[in-house]
Amino acid sequence: MYLTQSNARQYLGKSLDAEHRLLHHYPLTVVQLPDGGLYYRDAFGVCMPIPGDEDTSNRVHFDIVLETEAVEICPWCSGENTYPNWIVEKQGYETKCRSCGHKVLLCDECLHAEDNPGGRCDWSEQGCFRQRKEGGNNA
Repeated sequence: MYLTQSNARQYLGKSLDAEHRLLHHYPLTVVQLPDGGLYYRDAFGVCMPIPGDEDTSNRVHFDIVLETEAVEICPWCSGENTYPNWIVEKQGYETKCRSCGHKVLLCDECLHAEDNPGGRCDWSEQGCFRQRKEGGNNA
């Protein structure tokens, strides 16, 4: 899909991402500035005007509308991993690094979870309280 002036209002305030990121610093957020114009703000905070429908040279490609996302740095390769629309209640607190394939624990999601009101982290080489609670296989 492409973000254009004709469809931008339906994505106002939402973040957009692409499975295959092209030419932009994703995720992008659709915003309306005080001048009334619709813009997209990239991951670095830079705002750019949304191209018109006929402007094929400046198209903004996306295929994911983000409702939530989990972001974690891999402890093995230091790669940043973004998991769009990740819901820990369904998918858990453990995933794999998209760069190297090693196990990654979504620690930031855990620290802000409702069932962890103290924001505690007791991770050690033997695992963490979530792994012990769930039988040792899933963080």
